[in-house]
Amino acid sequence: MRYGGRTVLEELHTTYPCINAYQTSKWCAEHALNHLHQSHGLPVTIFRPTMIVGHSKTAWTRKNGLGIYRFVDAIVMIKRLGGSAIRMNLSATGRPDMVPIDQVIEEAYGLLSDRRAESGFEIFHAAAGCPFTTQQLTTMGGQILGVNVTYGPPETDLDREAHNLTKWLLPFGSETWQFDRSQLEKTLARNVAPITPSAEDLLKLVRWYCASE
Repeated sequence: MRYGGRTVLEELHTTYPCINAYQTSKWCAEHALNHLHQSHGLPVTIFRPTMIVGHSKTAWTRKNGLGIYRFVDAIVMIKRLGGSAIRMNLSATGRPDMVPIDQVIEEAYGLLSDRRAESGFEIFHAAAGCPFTTQQLTTMGGQILGVNVTYGPPETDLDREAHNLTKWLLPFGSETWQFDRSQLEKTLARNVAPITPSAEDLLKLVRWYCASE
């Protein structure tokens, strides 16, 4: 969604903020649910995780190339093709919000098991903050995999292959994404401090993902 650089609130977005079909489907679903709530009193709780990453303690994740892991996959592809360097067209200031999967599960379970309104329309964000840039993550991935990562428009055929693999994610990797979670914390009414990844956590996440390469 086109909210990079400012805070995304826990509310229904009335303007069209989407940049791809996946986001459009979610945006349309939220408005359809709101219509059912308004017309038939359907109680609705919308839970929006940000960019989900591996478990905060084990780093486990599904290796499906989604989210920030797509950029790591591009480096893996370069290595498999025999390359030793990659140039990635990423902003130096982009900071995606990365939320560990165990936090997402804990907060979703909390919304299910804690007090639940019998009626109403609620929106909550599972977010953890933006402590690192996408460049920091990809540089780390390159160091682990033995591929030199630099930044700028693609120059070589291998750069262009990597760019084609990641270009749909560039808006997410090149901007800072901040999400308000005050309604979630107020509703759960307990200590739900986000698990913001540390530098050590980020290294563990990338190492786990690259382990089989």
